[in-house]
Amino acid sequence: MVAAMADLVRGLGQVPIVLKRFIPGYVANRIQQAISAEVFRLLGEGVAAPRDIDDAIIHGLSLRIPILGHLAKADFTGLELTQRALANGSYAPPPPRTRSETLDALCAEGRIGVMAGKGYFDWGGRPPEELFRERDRKLLALKAAMAGIGRMEGT
Repeated sequence: MVAAMADLVRGLGQVPIVLKRFIPGYVANRIQQAISAEVFRLLGEGVAAPRDIDDAIIHGLSLRIPILGHLAKADFTGLELTQRALANGSYAPPPPRTRSETLDALCAEGRIGVMAGKGYFDWGGRPPEELFRERDRKLLALKAAMAGIGRMEGT
């Protein structure tokens, strides 16, 4: 059953992720939640502005992840260095939070995102449908480019 479903997903042009045991949520969504927790902490503590945080992700993290993923990146960094960085303990994950002051303030102002024309950013009065079409066009172009570039594969 699992193999048949994985084949179906592959047939749709996607990459199936088969878990070794059940956990609530998808792997990518759980990783994204951890990233979101740190992003909201940085924003809430006034460490960086929304554009700077997004730029750090777009021009740093997201350039490496499609080519290597996280664990292959560790191989390139060197596992001993990765091990020392982990043991260093200089990073402490934020405690679980159920809210963000900056997010709450934006929502209270009616700045609820693209559908309202403003969120963390001002979307210039462009219709949401236009913004979603542009986002989707760019994501499809990136997916096509990534298919041509490929990823670093170990065995």
